[in-house]
Amino acid sequence: MAHNEGTSTLRAAEGTSTGMVFISRLAPNTTKVDIVNHLKARKIDVINCEQIEKTRHSSYASFWVEVSMRVFRRVKSPRMWPDGIYTRKYFPEKDSTHNGAQNTVS
Repeated sequence: MAHNEGTSTLRAAEGTSTGMVFISRLAPNTTKVDIVNHLKARKIDVINCEQIEKTRHSSYASFWVEVSMRVFRRVKSPRMWPDGIYTRKYFPEKDSTHNGAQNTVS
């Protein structure tokens, strides 16, 4: 909930807020590069992208991507992806650092 009280000098930092999207039910041979290129073609910069190795299903691939909150809803939207792909907000495991990934995507 936002409070705009005229007496405060505090302001949110520009461009620091990010969100993570879980993308699943992709063809098993889908790569991180495929995901990044799909989003770049739609003018979306990817901060980070990693394949999720530990899944219950080997018949499809799953990834998470980190993007600016300015585009988070767009990336999470089913309209961003081909039919049959599932997306939702990604919640990393509590004891992991984004599935062990610490690299950013350029």
